[in-house]
Amino acid sequence: AESSSSRRRYNLLRPASQQGSGLAGVDDDERTGVTHAGSNAMKGVAGMVASNASLRVVSAAVVALLTFTLYDASLFSYHPVCMSLAYVLFMTEAVRTAISFRGKLGGEERVRSISRHMYVNVAAVLLAIAGFVAIYKNKIRLGKQHFQSYHARIGLFVFVSTLAVAAGGFLSFKKMGLINFFAEKLHPTIKRGHRAAGVVTYFFAVLVVELGLLTGAVTKHGMAFRLALQVGTAVVAAIVAFRAFFDFGSSRAQGYTADLQVA
Repeated sequence: AESSSSRRRYNLLRPASQQGSGLAGVDDDERTGVTHAGSNAMKGVAGMVASNASLRVVSAAVVALLTFTLYDASLFSYHPVCMSLAYVLFMTEAVRTAISFRGKLGGEERVRSISRHMYVNVAAVLLAIAGFVAIYKNKIRLGKQHFQSYHARIGLFVFVSTLAVAAGGFLSFKKMGLINFFAEKLHPTIKRGHRAAGVVTYFFAVLVVELGLLTGAVTKHGMAFRLALQVGTAVVAAIVAFRAFFDFGSSRAQGYTADLQVA
């Protein structure tokens, strides 16, 4: 059988017109591999762009529909509006951004991506605080007890967890300098802990939103309205889950190596 090196030498001696795709020094098997790799990369990029667009459109649509229907300038209405903005829109975007930079090995591009993730999360936290204050004060105004339903109890867990994860994000971002107070061998563990806690918090937040859509404030507007919000929220969570666990363009190994880089 003719060896690969022999075929490569022969290919170099062939006229350009006889070298197939014009890749001199590359045999047919290698050329096919390059073509397939390029095709797969293009498919991965196209899939990522499509999922990003779908995620933003659906999350924005859910928040817009909820806000248009439920907001009436009452104290209570600030709760669903602020919480949907915090978790369905801003935190979804923050998680998407985190997934996108997971495979970037250091450098300014990774730092910019993490900075964007941080800024979007700060907006989510501020909105979550506003939503929490609104419902807490509204309960006091009405003389009702706090944290009586599953929606309220799990929501309290998510709210506290959100604050803790945000603090962990500041700690784990090397640019902030706080992580340097810990031994360097602990840095990857801190970063992985932040990521894991963020994922748990996000999907529990989705559960809380779904439970909130079963309350009277939503169901009084009709089944079609409730189902539209429930399905939309579920679609957002499904896209995030797909991106997080099947990961279009990033390798987990690359992401873990990046933990040791400048970000």
